[in-house]
Amino acid sequence: MAEAVAEPAIRIEKEMVREAVSKMKKAKAAGPSGVVAEMLKAAGETGIEMITNLTNQIVREGVIPADWDLSTIVNCYKNKGEALDKG
Repeated sequence: MAEAVAEPAIRIEKEMVREAVSKMKKAKAAGPSGVVAEMLKAAGETGIEMITNLTNQIVREGVIPADWDLSTIVNCYKNKGEALDKG
């Protein structure tokens, strides 16, 4: 669990979520939840509200959903630049 802080938690606004969803790239693999960008975009304003509520709950409680622990990020070299380049 995250350590307590003296400042109030930030509030995630719908506009912040709307902007983030609009920047998501299509045709990317889904995580353990099975949700892809196309689904979030198709959910429209209802989806924005659900994501906003979820993120605010996470910030408020300091706990992420347990199934998110199942996610694994794998870097794949795509013949662009040096394979071991960090930049």
